Amino acid sequence: MVLGEADQHLGPFAAGVKELGIRLLENVSLQRLAALLDESKLYVGNDSGVSHLAAAVGAPTVAIFGPTRPEVWAPQGPEVRVIKSQWDESANLLWSPGASGFDEDVKAVIESVLG
Repeated sequence: MVLGEADQHLGPFAAGVKELGIRLLENVSLQRLAALLDESKLYVGNDSGVSHLAAAVGAPTVAIFGPTRPEVWAPQGPEVRVIKSQWDESANLLWSPGASGFDEDVKAVIESVLG
């Protein structure tokens, strides 16, 4: 998980995913982030600049979209998969491991990318 200076409000969410064993990177330079993404087996992220960077360096990318339009804003590349879903904005950071529905869509795409 990558957090920058504008992501301080995500602290509690980041702490929760860190407990799941997800590595947390904070305030890394763009060059370092590009190098890390270039070595990654998989990148999963939201509609963001980091998702575009992952696609640009050729990392297998799963881009998750909510209210924005992936047909306009999705990163481009042969290794990009897009998941589009609608959700209640008030529950955005309330995800919990093992929840059904949307998580199953994400899991299925990740498994197909990783083989």
